[in-house]
Amino acid sequence: MKVVSAAEMARVERLAYADGASEEEFMERAGRGIAHAVAEWIVRRDILHQVYLLCGKGNNGGDAYVAGRYLLQKGFKVTALQIGSGEETSALS
Repeated sequence: MKVVSAAEMARVERLAYADGASEEEFMERAGRGIAHAVAEWIVRRDILHQVYLLCGKGNNGGDAYVAGRYLLQKGFKVTALQIGSGEETSALS
């Protein structure tokens, strides 16, 4: 896994959007990747299939909601907690 800075990720996103990618597509991919990593981690340790998500107001919060959807589909018990008011939340979240 490669770790990038916020500035590097913003640059990658700008280039991808210029090539026709959408924010929704990025969020879906991020959420799916998060769900896969979390599910794999939990299953490998044979622990309770229960996940708590702390969802912020921006697109990262939206990524968490998408991950929660995928985890629910895999049979995990998921609780999502929104941080901040709904008025501050990203439209995609």
